[in-house]
Formats: sequence, structure tokens, C-alpha cells
Amino acid sequence: MAIRTSKEPDNLQDLNTLIGLIFDSFKSPGCYSELRDATRDLCIVKEELKHDLLIAYDDNSFVGFCTYGDVSIEKGIYKNAMKSKGLKYEKKSFTISMIAVMPEQRAKGVGKELVKRVIEEHKKIGHKHSYVTCFGGKCGNSYKMFKSSGYTELTTMCYHYQDGSEGVVMYKEI
Repeated sequence: MAIRTSKEPDNLQDLNTLIGLIFDSFKSPGCYSELRDATRDLCIVKEELKHDLLIAYDDNSFVGFCTYGDVSIEKGIYKNAMKSKGLKYEKKSFTISMIAVMPEQRAKGVGKELVKRVIEEHKKIGHKHSYVTCFGGKCGNSYKMFKSSGYTELTTMCYHYQDGSEGVVMYKEI
């Protein structure tokens, strides 16, 4: 599989597919009850948090995406988690705020490739750490993917998400 990445959807259909993937991947009781909730969250991540978007294509087919950027919104969580482990928090760091892959493309390396490319980009500008909070705790697919990509667990936060599920905070030195 040759993955091509882009900073923006190629067309309106891909944007709709991306929003549908956000809805399907992150919906749970109390999170997304309507598709517009997923659209709103994408707008918040892109416009308010100023996070970048990276989209993966296999040939011309949309297969997944991730958003990433400044750690500002969860800086306190990451800082405290590092301190609790006796580790130094690096100001030059970034977070991966969302990542999802189309169901039929999972377990094919798409997520890992997106993470690899985001890390390469941030390494070039001098960032030292990458952070992520995994939805669904240690049972979630994202936890397993980030663990196998070299991320280390820092802490688990109970009831971190609206539906009461836990979030696992992880980091990686880059």
C-alpha cells in the first residue's frame, strides 16, 4: 500500500467521508448524537486550536486522517503526567488530537504511517515530545497502535470523556 498524504481533502466527498469517519470513530453515548457534532469538533480543532490536518490516501481513496498541533488545551494534563513519572516536560512538544482510519483499512499500517509523518514534520522544527490521549483506555485500538509506535503510557484518567470512558495519556520522545 502506497500512502499519499495531503493537508486538505481532495474534494467535497472526501470531506464528507472524513466527517463521517469522525462521527463513527468517536461516537459513544453522550458524545456525538448527530453528524453536525462531528463537524463542529473538526472546526474547533482546525480553527480554534489551530491544529493541522493530515489525510491519508491509498491511490485516490480516502483511508484515514489525523489532526495535530500545539498542546495548549491539555498542557496541564501532560505536564502533571510527566512530573508524576519523574520526567521533564518539554515546551517544544505537540499533540495528536484525533486519528482515525476507515474500518476496512485498519491494521494495515495507515495509522502508524500518519503518526510517522507527523513526527517527522515536528522533529524538523525542533520538537522533543509527542503527546496523545487515547479514547477508550487500554482496550481501544488507538492505544494499541500508539504503544506499538513507541509511545509510553503516563497515566489513565477515569471519566475523561463525556460518556464516562477513560483516556490514557501517552508520550514519545522524538
